[in-house]
Amino acid sequence: MRVCIYSVDSVSMDVIEQHHLLSKYAEHHGYRVIKSFSEMNPHHKTAGSLIGLNSLLKSAKDGEFQHVLVADFSLFGVSINHMLGLVRTLRMHGVGVTFLKQNLSTIGDQGEMLIKVMEAMWNYENHQVSDRIKLGQRTAVKNGRKLGRPTVRNIAVDSTIKALRRSGMSIKKISEIACVGIGTVYKILDEKVDGLDRSCPSI
Repeated sequence: MRVCIYSVDSVSMDVIEQHHLLSKYAEHHGYRVIKSFSEMNPHHKTAGSLIGLNSLLKSAKDGEFQHVLVADFSLFGVSINHMLGLVRTLRMHGVGVTFLKQNLSTIGDQGEMLIKVMEAMWNYENHQVSDRIKLGQRTAVKNGRKLGRPTVRNIAVDSTIKALRRSGMSIKKISEIACVGIGTVYKILDEKVDGLDRSCPSI
């Protein structure tokens, strides 16, 4: 079987160690390694900026290999949802994935079951996070806290904005000096875009 190796630089195992491990696995199973893709400094990268992974997907689409060898679940994609999407995309091209650490493969019916279980776990985790956020919001409101971004307004800021406007300064300039949004300036001055006092300077 034609396979490729995908390795990612990580704290627990660098790309050289991963490549050696995966190559040994391929040799033991009689697989032929066609290509090797690696990711350096993957931390904080977005899915679209993973050059090695994107090259892998293109080669899979071109039918260059039948299987992908990865050392660990956590090294494939930037999130669980991203990893699931990658597995689904590769399956569409007839390519499976084996995760050595977990000793799991996405091939066949068992692979499809694995994907469904992972999707269920991801959905469960999302619901748990959502429920915790909503519970925290309800508790905050019950305790009299106001939700949303903390306000930067106070008496000094309001007075300064009004004084700057009376001096003839534009709304935009006031916003920059006071470090508040243009909408906040309008709110403090009780002015509207379509109904400004004609004696005031323009925005």
